Amino acid sequence: QFVEPQEDPDFIDKLWSSNLQKLCFRNGYYDFKTGALKEYDNDTHTCVKINRDYEAPTPENIQEVYDKILDPIFNKDKDLMECWLNYVARGLAGHVEDKNWGVGIGERDCGLEIVSVNTADQLTQKISFTRVRDQIRQRHYLG
Repeated sequence: QFVEPQEDPDFIDKLWSSNLQKLCFRNGYYDFKTGALKEYDNDTHTCVKINRDYEAPTPENIQEVYDKILDPIFNKDKDLMECWLNYVARGLAGHVEDKNWGVGIGERDCGLEIVSVNTADQLTQKISFTRVRDQIRQRHYLG
């Protein structure tokens, strides 16, 4: 089945805003509002997708992440950990309108590299998409 392309002057804005609070995977998107995986619909547009299927974590998976990654990095400081997790989740969900930057400082071998490299990878995808979106918008409006 083929779909006939239609002119949509708001397409670029939809491409940017329709996936807020959604983390896109091959098999659907994780909806941060509901905390569940949903099937793609005609109202969710994205050109950034994690190249794997989403699998709901088990309690054992979650505990392993805390035991091996988060607790050692944050020295079991739950308040600091929750603050950082909320900050990163907000960015992954596409909320970058407040333009806050985060800086992490830690001792050698504290695990900060794991956190910063993964965060940088996600931000690079978001920044690259933003640049492409701005270039498309500029060409669309300036001819």
